[in-house]
Amino acid sequence: MRMLAYMSLTIITFSLASIGYCVKKQSDVGEAPREDLAGCKLPHGITELPEQGSPKSIELKGYIFSFETGRLAIDPFTFADKHPSSFKEFRDAIIASKTGDIYFKSVGKEMFLFALSGRIKDLGQHFLYEFSGVELAEPTEVFFVEDNEAIPGVQPDVRLGNCYLITTVNGQLVLLRVIRIDVDRRSCAIQWIKRAPGAKVFEIPKGTIVEPKRRARELPVPALKGEEYWKRIEKIEKAVIAHVAYRKKLTKHLMGILEGGMEKGGHAIPLSINTLGEMRAVEAAPLLASMIDTPISSGVSLSLTIDNMFACVPALVSIGKPGAAACMDEIVKLTPEDRQKPFKEKLLCSVILRVEGEKVARLLLEERKEAVSKEKEQVENLDRAIALIEEVKSWGD
Repeated sequence: MRMLAYMSLTIITFSLASIGYCVKKQSDVGEAPREDLAGCKLPHGITELPEQGSPKSIELKGYIFSFETGRLAIDPFTFADKHPSSFKEFRDAIIASKTGDIYFKSVGKEMFLFALSGRIKDLGQHFLYEFSGVELAEPTEVFFVEDNEAIPGVQPDVRLGNCYLITTVNGQLVLLRVIRIDVDRRSCAIQWIKRAPGAKVFEIPKGTIVEPKRRARELPVPALKGEEYWKRIEKIEKAVIAHVAYRKKLTKHLMGILEGGMEKGGHAIPLSINTLGEMRAVEAAPLLASMIDTPISSGVSLSLTIDNMFACVPALVSIGKPGAAACMDEIVKLTPEDRQKPFKEKLLCSVILRVEGEKVARLLLEERKEAVSKEKEQVENLDRAIALIEEVKSWGD
């Protein structure tokens, strides 16, 4: 039994039930937000940890990761086409050859991290920056019992978004966070930071949180042939045409409510604005930009925020680039009367800033200024807008 487990390196495959190990909750799979650590001065990175023998481990030419070299490698026994007689022999050979510090293993739906130093600690669900400046004690040596033998450095119940503190085989501390677990549970990805030698804390600046890209849901494609196939295509085309026609009709109706000022005391106007924003109704962008400073509560919350007090602002942001373009058009044609109400200019600038970002917003306004360089009043409007970008930046703080 023991030899079989060591030979296949599935150290815990056949004896979980016999030792009474119970998984309270299955670990998650998928992706978690990662941190932009471009401003971090400590050694850091994002690393794939494929399971030994998986297609990814073959593609990446390894499964044991070294924080010292930043590379994956295989164990000495696999390299020599031999088998260890025990886990101790396996671990000792890896440490002696300086192969690496950590690897990943799954058994059914349960997942494990193996720290070759024997020292690892689960810190729970956190972002890495939350541990900046915190003095973390070196993790104690942990053990997993297999065939009555205590195997060091096994961390069970690996979870998406959890942070772990490990000691490398050369005695350095590394903080890592699981940011992806493949659906087949044969690979995970970690984001890690290595503490500076001699330091007592990790210095981790808070960077932008990068959300994972949503993957399109794969739908089964019906195996249709001949006339049946073309009938299905015709049905889909009719449905699309009907949807587009209904969308145009609804957009026109909602814009009519705003233009006619119907039910000013009721909910029709804010509901129409919110709906146009959610529909990304490009046709409505010029109208929403023209009435951007009209006090209309979006009803998104009870707090007195810009988005709640001026419903056209979040609607234009939702529409995106066409919404920002409509705001720029509105800035260009501001009249002397409009300029007596500078808050309208600020709201228009805030939409452009939120959609395009500061650098692109300034660039677009400068390019527009060059395009209308012969129109003095329009140039003045754009100059004021460029100056206002700095002020409206603080609205997001």
